[in-house]
Amino acid sequence: MRSMELRLPAHPGHIRHGRQWVRRQAVACGVHDHILRVLELLTSEVVTNAVKYGGGREVRVRVAVEDDVVRVGVRDTNPEPPALLDPGEVELGGRGMHLVRSLAQAWGVVEHAEDGKSVWFALALAPEGAEAGTRAG
Repeated sequence: MRSMELRLPAHPGHIRHGRQWVRRQAVACGVHDHILRVLELLTSEVVTNAVKYGGGREVRVRVAVEDDVVRVGVRDTNPEPPALLDPGEVELGGRGMHLVRSLAQAWGVVEHAEDGKSVWFALALAPEGAEAGTRAG
């Protein structure tokens, strides 16, 4: 398993950097392009939530690539888990965790006793040409 971590200031201007960093780490581990698009989208959603609602000065982004799974975790200092909102048709936001739930193979929240939580998701590293982002649980 290969695992890396990036610390980012909890500022909207750094969300893109977090997403691009995760992509670079995944590419370096041989993750295929068809999975990278979903990986970037879900990373952006989870990092955005941590920046907007995390309550701290920084967020930690961790990416781990194993034999058949890429896993991303984003840690912040807010102990509250993310909400699965029910936005109206005309509302611009509130769909991020629905995307994570729908596109990730698995996702969850890890509470940290000392402070905050990590929200994570995993994507199967399907062979080239296979469908990525199917939900198993």
